[in-house]
This record gives sequence, C-alpha cells and structure tokens, in this order.
Amino acid sequence: MKIKYFFFLAMVACIADFFTAMQVLGAEANPLYVITGSIWPIIIVKCLFLLFFFIWYKNPKTEHNYYYFCMAVVFSIVIFSFGAWTNIQGIMDPAIVTAGEAVAPAVKIQYYVEVISFIALIPLILLVGTFELFYRTREK
Repeated sequence: MKIKYFFFLAMVACIADFFTAMQVLGAEANPLYVITGSIWPIIIVKCLFLLFFFIWYKNPKTEHNYYYFCMAVVFSIVIFSFGAWTNIQGIMDPAIVTAGEAVAPAVKIQYYVEVISFIALIPLILLVGTFELFYRTREK
C-alpha cells in the first residue's frame, strides 16, 4: 500500500478531530485552546502541520527521512483519531462535556499532556531510539 493513502488518512483524521472538537469546545483540553480561549491557534497549527507533511512527503531525500515521515504519519493518524474518538464520546454524552467544562484549565492541560505522553511521546521515543540504534550500528 502506498504511503499517500496513509497521508490521506492522516488528513482525514485531522479534519475529523477538528470538526468533532467544534462540537465540544467547552470541554476541550488542547493547551492552545485552553490558554487562548480561541480555536484559531489550533486551526493555524493544524494547517501548518498538514503543509509541513505535504512538503516532507514531496521531498523525503533519504531513507532515514522517509522512515521518520512514515512514523510521523502513523502517529498523526493515532493521535488525531484518538482526539476525534474522545470528542465523539462527548457529542454522544453531553454530561461528559458538562463535566469537562467544570475542570480547571491547569488540570485540563495536565491531563492533555499526560494522555499525549502516554499515547504518543513514550512510543515515539522508543521507536526513534530503536531506529537510530539500528541505523547507526548496522554494517554498510
């Protein structure tokens, strides 16, 4: 299967995350939203993110960079899909949004960082470390 399908899936997941988040803004835990109180910083970052991915996709240069691109696409699909899924939970059960609205901003940010760390950052560190060990120690 070609990477462009995964790239397309990452874009769809990003858009799904955004549109479902619009339905549950009161409970949104994204630090950009919590700090600014506006959805625009999230829109700008997601557009820049997709633009960066598109440029990276068109110019991978080396196998090393291509591996990191593939890894970033997979992680993006997972993170955006998880975001959309949690937003859908809030859409389906308004009590979740009501409870989320009552949570202090600092607690929302802490929760967001913990969840993203668990879902993405820890596995990312392990994958990058493993690949770098492989790449730098293999015989050429």
